Amino acid sequence: MIMTFLKVQQFCSGFALGLFAIGLLPQSSFAQSTNQCDLSGAIATIINRPENQKAYWGIAVQNIETDQLIYANNAEKTFTPASTHKLLTTAAALAYFGSDYQFKTPIYTVGNAPHLEKLIIKGVGNPTLTTQQLKNSLALLQTKGINHIDEIIVDDSYFQKSSINPTWEWSDLPWYYATSVNSLILNENIVTVTVSPNEIGKPAIIEWSDAIAARQWNLQSSLMTTDTGEMRPTEPTQTYGSNELITTGELSVDAEPQNWFLAIPDPSQYAVETTAKLLLESGISINTMSVYHVEYPLDQAQLFTIIPSDSLGEIIRQTNQDSRNLFAESLRQILMSEAQNIPDLLTDLGVDPNNYRLRDGSGLSRHNLATPMTFVQVLDGMAAHSEAAAYQNSLAIAATSGTLSRRFQDTPITGNFFGKTGSMTNVGALSGYLNIDGDRPIALSILVNQSEQSGSVIRRGIDDVVGAIYDWGQCGGDRP
Repeated sequence: MIMTFLKVQQFCSGFALGLFAIGLLPQSSFAQSTNQCDLSGAIATIINRPENQKAYWGIAVQNIETDQLIYANNAEKTFTPASTHKLLTTAAALAYFGSDYQFKTPIYTVGNAPHLEKLIIKGVGNPTLTTQQLKNSLALLQTKGINHIDEIIVDDSYFQKSSINPTWEWSDLPWYYATSVNSLILNENIVTVTVSPNEIGKPAIIEWSDAIAARQWNLQSSLMTTDTGEMRPTEPTQTYGSNELITTGELSVDAEPQNWFLAIPDPSQYAVETTAKLLLESGISINTMSVYHVEYPLDQAQLFTIIPSDSLGEIIRQTNQDSRNLFAESLRQILMSEAQNIPDLLTDLGVDPNNYRLRDGSGLSRHNLATPMTFVQVLDGMAAHSEAAAYQNSLAIAATSGTLSRRFQDTPITGNFFGKTGSMTNVGALSGYLNIDGDRPIALSILVNQSEQSGSVIRRGIDDVVGAIYDWGQCGGDRP
């Protein structure tokens, strides 16, 4: 669904201009207002509730068609944006590559059938590559009569050597949303651990989805099966400076299996070992395998096949709708490898480079900073871009899809808000497009920091602000 952008010819007898003016007044001036046509007062009532008033709120609301700022509260102050940060990364990638672009992973060979000297897989940052896709491509070797390979090489040099972002928190690092980013990503660099009850008094059953990935973790578990229905296991914690995971607690005998989605510590090694396993299973013997973190020379190699990624439009849809950190981090690294300065790309979209600080691509780092106006500007810039449709289609839809599928249900906002959510401890955020009556597009950004409340309470306050903006837009005949 694409918004219709129509030029607004007039405002309702100065009414909207008046609202614009009061929207910039201090929030305390209208703390008691209950008039839905008084936008500033309605928002002040929400953010001054007891559960909200200790938090730091930043809000910007702008008419996309006229570029008129409708409401601002701390709109030029910097905040930790959490996952709304992905709006910047994906906009830069779309602007540079276009939505039809695919990342193509090449496979090269050295030598001739039946014995190859080398098989070289060169990673290009494709975050969608799966074991099945790799298996299908390697199966082509048998059709060429190949039954032995001296050396398998994974060229992982397109990005810098796989590493964890130094600004991420240690407690996040074992988990799927904080996996390291390398050039040859396989299965999103994630492994699943399933924990199931055993007989009462016996250790819980622990199963790994992938034996190769499992070897990279040293899981120390003292989980016991018990007959008490309320007991649950603790989530695993990583021993600092090692790949040791420790989990304790009790699991009820009648409990449902639980899945833990963990990061693979060394994804480059995982990729080369998985390649070797697939070849051996297909009847092709090998002598050795290697990972190169400097570019491997291809002067004697021949291109054998390529594995294309999903389209960039689809990758960005998954990045924003499902908030996939690895996808965003891969896009950032790809742009950097292509010698593209993300701030320059954003400046071309009309985003003020002085109003944000990028420390990763996904928003997981608490060192990222951005103002509400930063997100309004990127939303406004992409609305006028040739990839506007792809960008909007990448966003979650209120009460319909992605991370907004359970928000704004049974409200007029259902299907009328396209946005990106963000959340981490003490932080909540929401930025996107609000469609009023099909022809009144609004860009908005709401950032909440330093809240002592739970995520659900923060989200309720944010959603109420969006509701107040929508209600204000319905006031008799006025246009934002």
